Amino acid sequence: LPAGEFLVDGELNGPNKVTQKGILRKAFAPGRYRVNPYAFEFNTIQTQETEVYEQIKQSGWVTIPTGYVGVVTYLADNKALNRRTGIQSQVLPPGIYPTNPREQHVDIVEVGYRETSVEVKQQMKNGEIIHDESGEPLAVADSGIGFPSNDGFDIQLDFTAIWGVLPSEAPRVVGTFGSIAQAERKVIEPQSESICRNNGSRMSAVDLLVGETRQQFQLETSQAFQNVLADKHLTLLYGLVRHIYIPREVRIPIQQGYIADELKLTREQEKITATVEADLEEAKKKVELEAARIRVETGKLVANMIAEGERTAREIEAETARQVAEIERKIAQLEAQRSVTLGKAEAQAEQLQQEASAEKFQLAVQAFGSPSAYSKWEFAEGLPDSIDLKLFYAGQGTLWTDLKGAMPTLPLNTATTSGASQTK
Repeated sequence: LPAGEFLVDGELNGPNKVTQKGILRKAFAPGRYRVNPYAFEFNTIQTQETEVYEQIKQSGWVTIPTGYVGVVTYLADNKALNRRTGIQSQVLPPGIYPTNPREQHVDIVEVGYRETSVEVKQQMKNGEIIHDESGEPLAVADSGIGFPSNDGFDIQLDFTAIWGVLPSEAPRVVGTFGSIAQAERKVIEPQSESICRNNGSRMSAVDLLVGETRQQFQLETSQAFQNVLADKHLTLLYGLVRHIYIPREVRIPIQQGYIADELKLTREQEKITATVEADLEEAKKKVELEAARIRVETGKLVANMIAEGERTAREIEAETARQVAEIERKIAQLEAQRSVTLGKAEAQAEQLQQEASAEKFQLAVQAFGSPSAYSKWEFAEGLPDSIDLKLFYAGQGTLWTDLKGAMPTLPLNTATTSGASQTK
C-alpha cells in the first residue's frame, strides 16, 4: 500500500479481487463466505465502543435507536464513495449498520429538545422549606444565578432552557463540542448565567419585581440566549426566567404598596358594590310598584273585556233571534205559497181530469154513435167474464123472426133429450 494508507479496496474473488495486502475496507454482514484461509483472515466482531473525550464512539455492529442519529467519522479517505477523513455531514437514521472499526466510528447523538435548569437552592429545616414573614422562601447564598442589580441589591433567580439539536446540525455539534453533554456544559449553562447576569445587572430590583419591566427582562434574556445558541448550531425553544428572589428590604415595601393598592381597590369595589346594592333595592321597589300597577291595569282590562264580551254576546244573541224570526217568517210565507200553489195545482188537476173525462165520454159517444150505445157498452164492460151472454136482435115484428138464425147455436143433444121426454 502507498504510504499513509492501511485499508484495501476490493472483493474476496471475482474481477475486483483484492491484489494488495492490508485490512479489507468492506465489512461483511452475517452469512457464509468461501474464503481462502491462506489468503484472508476473518475476525468476527460485535459492537465496539471507544471513549474519546467523554464521548462514546461505536463501531462494528452499530445500533441507532429511535430519537437518535449517527454521526459518522471516517478514519481514512474512501475514494470510491468520495469520502474524506473526518466527520461527515450526512447522518445515519435509526437502524442497524455493520461498519469496519478501522474505517468508521459512529457517535450516537440524541436529537430533539431537552431541558436544562439552573435553580436556586432553598433553605431547609427539618425537611421543610423556610419562609420569611411574607411567605417568600429563603434562598441559599451563591446558588442559582446571582448578580447585583444596578441599585446594589443581590438578586438570585432560576432559569430553565428548553433546547435541542436538529438532525442536520448534529455533525457540527459533534465536531465543535464532541457530545451533547459537552455542549450543555460549555454553552447552555454558562451562557444562561452570563446572559441573565448581563441583562439583570442593568435593571433595578424594583424593575425585576414589577410585572411590565420583568416581562421585558424575560423577553430580552430569551432573545439574547436564542441568538447565542443559533451561532453554536443549537436550537432554543424556550428560555424561561422563573422565580426571582428579591431581597426582603426591597420586596416588602413593594408588596405593602401593592397590598395598600389592593385594599384601596377593595374599598372602591365595596363602595361600588354598596351603590349597586342600593340601585338594586330601588330597582326591586320599582319592579314591585310596576307589578302592582300592572295587576290593577290587568284587572281593569279583564273587566272591560268581560263586559265587552257579554255585550257582544247579547248583541249576537239578539241578532240571531232576529235572523231566526226572519227565517221563520220567510218559511211561513213559503209554506203559504206552497199551500196556495198546491191548491191551485190540485184544483187545476181535478179540472183537467174532469175535462179529460168529459172529453173522453164525448169521444166515446161520438164513437158509438149515441149515448145509449155507449151506455150499453159500459154495461157490457161491467159484466163479469164468466157470464155467457147471447144477443138477439129484435126489430119490428115478432120474437120468432130471427129464431131460425139462433137455432144452430143451441145444443142439439139437449133439444133431443127434451123431445124424447115429451114423446114418452
